[in-house]
Amino acid sequence: MILRSSPDPDAVHQAAVLEHLARADLAPAVHLVWHTEASTWTAMDAVTPGASFAEREPRPRDLAAVATMLHALSTENGPLSVPSILPWLRARLTDPPVDDQPPHRGAEPAAVRHAAIAVLDQLADGEPAGLCHADLSPPNVLHGQSRLWLIDPRGMNGEAAYDLAVLALKLSYDDLDTARALARSIAMSSQNDPDRADAWVTVADAATV
Repeated sequence: MILRSSPDPDAVHQAAVLEHLARADLAPAVHLVWHTEASTWTAMDAVTPGASFAEREPRPRDLAAVATMLHALSTENGPLSVPSILPWLRARLTDPPVDDQPPHRGAEPAAVRHAAIAVLDQLADGEPAGLCHADLSPPNVLHGQSRLWLIDPRGMNGEAAYDLAVLALKLSYDDLDTARALARSIAMSSQNDPDRADAWVTVADAATV
């Protein structure tokens, strides 16, 4: 078992999403969530061997397993107490945080970000406010007990199409053409809308998530 303490004020939301993911059998079982004035404590099952997609390049069968998980994710409702991912993305596109950029790249030019805001507005009109991992990067997908598990959600509601777009972008090392093709492929396999997945790639890339 793993016992984790986080002083992050958003840890309350992260724990709420983690509990929902665990109930959907997408994350390790959560045995305790305890909030104090100083931190949020979470006790959950350990994942063994625990190698992530960042350590072990995913094989086709791994991507097929992820698609099955994303399909399950798309049918779940998010916690009512958790904020939407939309304002967070809009803030990153409007005023990119200098201290929170990927080490291999900086913020995108203003024209690229403004175009992505227009795409975000279109996505927001039809966005299902469901359960969303919101940080589905390769380190957060683990191999364990002959299956895959999701860990360390951001703590925001959104949609599975955003999650698969982020994963496709990171697995493609931020190459947009490759990411779009991969996102569309995973979307079709997971019964998500490939056009929305493609659009989310545009937003995630411009926001340098």
